[in-house]
Amino acid sequence: MTTRIPINIENTYITKPLHADTLVATLKEKSHHVLHRLYLVTNGLKDRQPFLEIENEKYTISANINIKHGYASEAKEQASTLKIMKSRLTVRPEYTISFFIYEKVNMVEVFKFKHTSTNKQEIYNLIATLENKINNFI
Repeated sequence: MTTRIPINIENTYITKPLHADTLVATLKEKSHHVLHRLYLVTNGLKDRQPFLEIENEKYTISANINIKHGYASEAKEQASTLKIMKSRLTVRPEYTISFFIYEKVNMVEVFKFKHTSTNKQEIYNLIATLENKINNFI
């Protein structure tokens, strides 16, 4: 039996800036990864979301959407003043859907699908297609 997990892929832009104290404290790390994570938290965004799970004795799945968020508005203005964030400011939003079916006994990969797109509707369509695929498979 499959269960679709609710996802939110509508908001692909980071718009809220970090609080000044948070920004100053984080700059000591000198890592754009840490800063990017804090921007995601501040904006209530997730860069990885599961979209499907199954209950089956023979198979298990890994079904995720990874989102690359872009920067806009006040967050982009703030981040543009930081040299270490320069590479993040040019990122355009995109989605990568990955779907794997494994045998539970030995974790052998039975099916693999991975696709990257900038089109939300394509992602929603692929989720429905993959859900049908797993329902027909088991």
